[in-house]
Amino acid sequence: MKQPRKYFFQPRVGTHYCRKWQGFRTLVVGVHLMCEEECSFIPQCCTLGGVRLMDDRCPLYAPHRAGAMAPYYRLSNCNAIELETYIYKDGKSPAFSSFTKYLLGERGNVSQERRAALWEHLAFYNFMQCFRPDSDTPAFAEAPEIYEGSLPAFRQLLAELQPQILYVWGNELSAYLRQKRIKGLTYEGEADMQAMYIHKFAYNCLPYSEVSEEQVDACFKSLFVRGKEMDASTLQALLRVLKLAMKARFVTCNGEQFAVPRGKKMSVAYLCSMLRRAYDFRWQDFDALFGYGEASSLDHAHADCAPLDDKRLIDSWVDRL
Repeated sequence: MKQPRKYFFQPRVGTHYCRKWQGFRTLVVGVHLMCEEECSFIPQCCTLGGVRLMDDRCPLYAPHRAGAMAPYYRLSNCNAIELETYIYKDGKSPAFSSFTKYLLGERGNVSQERRAALWEHLAFYNFMQCFRPDSDTPAFAEAPEIYEGSLPAFRQLLAELQPQILYVWGNELSAYLRQKRIKGLTYEGEADMQAMYIHKFAYNCLPYSEVSEEQVDACFKSLFVRGKEMDASTLQALLRVLKLAMKARFVTCNGEQFAVPRGKKMSVAYLCSMLRRAYDFRWQDFDALFGYGEASSLDHAHADCAPLDDKRLIDSWVDRL
């Protein structure tokens, strides 16, 4: 029997969510929705119980209530309304814009086509199940009833969507989720992002520290060897790349099998280009990884080069194998 829905705000699930983003079902978790309208209903909408009574009564959506879009313009659909306004209309949300550039590895304006291509592969959800009157995120001590009252909805959402990777926005929410020790949810660390505090979690994937050397070696052989003879030093270098990829969750293990990005050519160059974005690698790091040491043939002047150039230089190394 299907359980009653515990969350009020429905997640916005991209049309290609099940096709995965870079090989993994990915859920982006915002902290809360905000309403700064001068409205007499604000106190009610900022409580867990009160907002449910306002689903089809919001004055802001009154002009749409009689039309064909009436089911869309409901408070419970605000996650979709907020995100789709950014994707398909103005593209001006600072938070969505910064995060989109981070995941795409781009700078400057991101086209609507690129915004849609990303977000239609992701799911988006705000944790708190009521509005806040401003953008300030309360600490747990300031609003324990909202954090605790929103947690059952979050647990249900994990069970329904079965994400493999979660990007959680904000230090307060990340700290709260870590403290709750939700079964299957593993903290992976803070994302390397200047504009926002983003924390990465994995769900129902073994922590890297719990994956055995034997499992890594077996995964490595299935991905790279494919009957090709390689010398010991090359095998060791590639194995180190794979281990870093597992640590960054580009490759995951559920204890029985490994998951790798689908639709991508699983090559050293591909993994290295992703690793550089994940760890903000300097070329010195690549030198150490491949055993070049101080007398590297890679040009350290390319430390800030674009990802495309990274791939070109890495490919030139791979070609020498």
